Amino acid sequence: MPPFPTPSNVDTIRGLIRFLRTLKYRRSYLIAALIVASLLGGMYYSTAPRIYRATATLMVVSLEPEEADLSITKTASDNHVLAGEHVVFTLHVLNVGLATSTDVVVTDTLPSRLAFVSAESTLGTCSESGGVVTCEIGDLGAGEGAEITVEVEALRSGMAVNTAEVSGNDADADDSDNSDSASVDISALSGSGIDIKPGSDRNPLNLNGRGVVPVLLFGGDGFDVHDVDISTLRFGFDGDEARPAHGGHIGDLSGDGIDDLMLHFRRDMLGMPQGLSKRDIVTLTLTGEMTDGTEFQEEDFVTIVGNPSKFQNSEGGPELFSPGAKGKSKGKSKGPKNKGPKGKGRGPRW
Repeated sequence: MPPFPTPSNVDTIRGLIRFLRTLKYRRSYLIAALIVASLLGGMYYSTAPRIYRATATLMVVSLEPEEADLSITKTASDNHVLAGEHVVFTLHVLNVGLATSTDVVVTDTLPSRLAFVSAESTLGTCSESGGVVTCEIGDLGAGEGAEITVEVEALRSGMAVNTAEVSGNDADADDSDNSDSASVDISALSGSGIDIKPGSDRNPLNLNGRGVVPVLLFGGDGFDVHDVDISTLRFGFDGDEARPAHGGHIGDLSGDGIDDLMLHFRRDMLGMPQGLSKRDIVTLTLTGEMTDGTEFQEEDFVTIVGNPSKFQNSEGGPELFSPGAKGKSKGKSKGPKNKGPKGKGRGPRW
């Protein structure tokens, strides 16, 4: 005979039957529970590693020491100016660190081509001595900054590189940004023009001749010939050859009510190169400085006459223009100022 089930086996069988009945009538709840459990498990799996990493990063940052970190940037209001014009440099100083920087000082050393005019700061005070601008800002807390403006005058032609530095009494986390520079390209001042050999439109120049070449430097609004430093004047092919043969003569030589300056330069000192031909048109340049050091430059042309082949000088090629290209000359572009009723200069033949 087969063995009869024991009471414990009967209870197990009954429990299994009740579980199967539950699955039959409550399967929708069971499926929903499985889906929810799966979603919760997936979310935990995808976000748990990120939470751990973020927590670890925050712990590392909290262990770093707090330091100040000063930085400075510098810009110019204009990067191309004429001698005598003003330029404003703007300096931005900022503490990008986590600690206060005490006794912050900005030092701006001006190059020789720039002259100090004024300096202001939104914090502290600024002063200048011997071409060095010093701004004592004081303390800068984390995230605090100041703006400094330095106004200068351009004196001489050339490239002027202006560098400023910032420093404080405390350790700086990164000193690579504690200085910055701004450059300004300065061109010589353009006055009111010159006229070589006033009274002549062709300005003939015989390279084999002797004597001097007259050059009239016009005065005008903003250009006072009384302020010209005669000792700095040079005239010739490159603008740095002949000195004036005398101190010059000042008077209203063009009849416009403004004083002009008449100069004379030795013909054999103009630095004219070889290779010139008759009727070639060559530009000559007058350079000089005003008494305040401001440079200026003017140009006019001459027409080669005579027999240039007899002329001996250093090798080199001239800057030539075709006949009739008088518009290239500043001195000849003055219109009525240089012209008389018949197209000639209004003054005497110098």
